[in-house]
Amino acid sequence: MGYCLLKKKDINQALNLFKQLAGDLDDLNELIEKIHFCYAFALLSLGKKREASIIADDLYMKYRFGNTKVIGVFELMDLYYSLEEYQKVNKMFEDKYRDSNGNEYSLSFFGEEIQVILYTLHTLGFNEKCKVVFESKIQEIKDTIENYETDDIYSKEIIAYFENEMLELKNGYYSIIDFDKRPEISDITKNLKVEPYCYLIDCPRHINNFK
Repeated sequence: MGYCLLKKKDINQALNLFKQLAGDLDDLNELIEKIHFCYAFALLSLGKKREASIIADDLYMKYRFGNTKVIGVFELMDLYYSLEEYQKVNKMFEDKYRDSNGNEYSLSFFGEEIQVILYTLHTLGFNEKCKVVFESKIQEIKDTIENYETDDIYSKEIIAYFENEMLELKNGYYSIIDFDKRPEISDITKNLKVEPYCYLIDCPRHINNFK
């Protein structure tokens, strides 16, 4: 219900419900994780950045020690990005992008988060690194497209998808570099996979099928 209230922009009611349900983060399970994450987002939506940041840091520490089940690097990066804590976004990117010896991993697992990373690097003044990440991602997309250069319809659809992704990435990058445009995250709770169906009368999930 709290998640639905959050989706319906009834932030104050959602906040009160999350506060009642949050419990002790030491008793972490999947539901408590989701509640704490949504609680942080509700606080942030009401401008209570300090309180939201405390919850984000608690979740991050649990994540670092392998004690989270559903909240991972991308959820935390999105949360810190929304909090405008760019140093922490960059640290998580570095931790995910490099191994213990400093070698770079593939960027292929970064989807829409890549623009969050590009803006973060630009904001921190790491424009050369921003350019390297951008060009590396573009090259990965080009290499992927080359692997699908066949005449069947399925491959053509995949190629069209990646070409569109590359165009969006280029537009996003130059908007960041040339106009300092900050990419928006429409919904940082989108990956929590809260059950979307409900058949109770007057329940928000009964009226709106959130996915």
